[in-house]
Amino acid sequence: MKLHQNFIRNVLIGTLTTVALFSCSRDDDDSAGPNDGNYLPLAIGNYWNYVNDVRNEDTKLPETTDSIYALAKTTVNDLEYTDFGIRQPATGFTTEFMGNSIFRKDGSKLLLTGNLGIPVPGVETFQIPIEDGVFYDSEAQRGDIIFELPVETQQDLDGIPVNLTYNLTVRDAGDFGTYEVNDQSFSNVIASQLRLNLKVTTTVDVPILGAQDITILEATDVLVSDNYFAEGIGLIQSKAVVQYTLEDLSQFNVTLPIPETQDVEALQNITRYKAERE
Repeated sequence: MKLHQNFIRNVLIGTLTTVALFSCSRDDDDSAGPNDGNYLPLAIGNYWNYVNDVRNEDTKLPETTDSIYALAKTTVNDLEYTDFGIRQPATGFTTEFMGNSIFRKDGSKLLLTGNLGIPVPGVETFQIPIEDGVFYDSEAQRGDIIFELPVETQQDLDGIPVNLTYNLTVRDAGDFGTYEVNDQSFSNVIASQLRLNLKVTTTVDVPILGAQDITILEATDVLVSDNYFAEGIGLIQSKAVVQYTLEDLSQFNVTLPIPETQDVEALQNITRYKAERE
């Protein structure tokens, strides 16, 4: 059954990719229609294309593009969601997250169900399950916490059992009468900020002392992602920063499959889209 669903999903993505390639940019398209308080139209067939600009410390990586699509309706616990897809290979953090999630509206809120990967090399497979997390709330005030998910869990990291303590929060980041992306002006824009705070610990055997609890990563905001949504259009820009520094573990003779430090800035700007209302 899963194979059949994936086949259908891939066919739909392929079809919508072809449509997107021959579609015009928003400058020549009036599909968004008048403003209606909807900051991510979920009609089937909608798509959003982005260009990705990623900098790893002082190195600018080659420019890439991502595309996400509203593929189909699905029902979970008697609630209707819109299933999103993404064209692979995908490189953008926010589009990867959105493209593997399902969405529904609840009044002024956009709710997301999916899995957030921890954006740290070596632990990308660790997934944070989110059920009806609030991605934005158009009636919230700047600074309001609109979603929070504190979790403590254990994972195996290259044979080393580690304890993960994380707190995922989404805050309202204000609204803008106009907002410019790549020399294109958008009206009625709202923003939210997703922040992932992570602490990592483990237990090691130390000669004479025996088992000792050590900290691999002090509580750190490893991910901060600012996301901007234009009314009647959807996500128009995402700014994500991944940043951390591990503790010095040399005295414990512990080697981890994780870079000791990371400083990455990723910018995603919308280029084309189809955003019809349901």
